Amino acid sequence: MGDLDIAAANRLSDDLTILKNNGSAIFTASQVVRLREDPFFNVSVLINVEVALPSVAGFSPTSGPVGTLVTITGANFTGASAVTFGGAGARSFAVLSATQIQVRVPRGATTGKIVVTTPAGNATSAGNFSVTPRPGR
Repeated sequence: MGDLDIAAANRLSDDLTILKNNGSAIFTASQVVRLREDPFFNVSVLINVEVALPSVAGFSPTSGPVGTLVTITGANFTGASAVTFGGAGARSFAVLSATQIQVRVPRGATTGKIVVTTPAGNATSAGNFSVTPRPGR
């Protein structure tokens, strides 16, 4: 069971009761709020939901020049909005699944961590991606 809390409005008594979930689907009244005497009152309820944070498990290859195609593996990549290599943002990337992203090493990348940004937060690689010179240079 999750930690879903419940808010119940009682229009007759103008009360809003907040029921807190203890994590085992057992609810206890933690707070009762008296609402306005206005018959047209509005109630906004924010439901507390658990958001899965993204994580980077690894990437392959671990080194290469600008333009190298890199596959990042991990978890919770859905909705990713940015990928950076040593602080340099990739212009485009493909979220293949919730566990895999493909991206080319962007211009301006330096050896450093890969960071994936999602609506739930940032995931940073444990190891560095090493940017190498282009062959023949």
